[in-house]
Amino acid sequence: MRSSFRLPTAVKARQPYVRLAYTNHESICWHYREQVEELVSTFNKIDTSTQVISVTQDFISRQKRLGLIGSRASQQFLYDFDSLLTAFPAHYAGAQQLKELVKTLLEHQVEYFWYRDFPAYTNDLDVNTDPDLYDLCSRRHQYQLLFRFSVLREEPWHKLLNPVRRKLKNWLNHPARGTVGMRTTRCKPVMIALLNEISTQLTSQLDVPVKLQVNSLLRTVSHQRHLASLGYWAPSVSSHTIGYAADIERNWYVQNHPQLFTALQTVLEGYYRKRVINLIEEGRVWHICLHPSQIDGYGQKLSLWQLS
Repeated sequence: MRSSFRLPTAVKARQPYVRLAYTNHESICWHYREQVEELVSTFNKIDTSTQVISVTQDFISRQKRLGLIGSRASQQFLYDFDSLLTAFPAHYAGAQQLKELVKTLLEHQVEYFWYRDFPAYTNDLDVNTDPDLYDLCSRRHQYQLLFRFSVLREEPWHKLLNPVRRKLKNWLNHPARGTVGMRTTRCKPVMIALLNEISTQLTSQLDVPVKLQVNSLLRTVSHQRHLASLGYWAPSVSSHTIGYAADIERNWYVQNHPQLFTALQTVLEGYYRKRVINLIEEGRVWHICLHPSQIDGYGQKLSLWQLS
């Protein structure tokens, strides 16, 4: 069963959602992001992890008092923040790493607000039984794909070959060398339209064909928990579990293709300013999340890449 995008641990059946729920407080979301950017600028004056924790807790309390986030959102943040702090001593070192993780967590709260009443994909069964998802590896291609991706093969014989594949990608300096690949290749079709459109814009700007390296699309709640068990900080509440998020390779472009990196950053920031996506720089990747108001529009744009 699909769980709703919220804190309670009990798995809930898929419930209908109301897409207009986010519209009444839309300006609050973007004002909150501005407040987060101001907070992040103050991090430069902070030297210790203890200070980072204190300042962040004060920030959340202030946002709640100002009405920029509600009790439910603040509860979710504090839950995720506590999970982060629990993992932090064992897996990270230094205040700078904590600052970056807190920044990412704060910026993700906008997506929690957008999609908090949308059903999440709890496990593989949810993914495999949803007829509205499209398999990027389908033998009967319905859509042209203007982006590239890698697949994580988990069958026993593939597990023997995966280390060889990773070494080969490193040797070839492939854009996917920093990712193990997607565990599931099923995704929301509107994300194909969004990623294709971004690639099209880059191709037009640079006057050369561009295929984005996409490292992740849909991830289940159970997979998020698995990643956390391996030592990664991977909150179970994530827009990836709703299906409207993607991680685009960033680090490889910085190191190997500065012109493409600059163009891609400009394009993504343009989408963010137009409020088409939430955009978060997570170091190795750009995380993007489609705004709920854009779902229908990109559903219509999908026909541009439909194969006959």
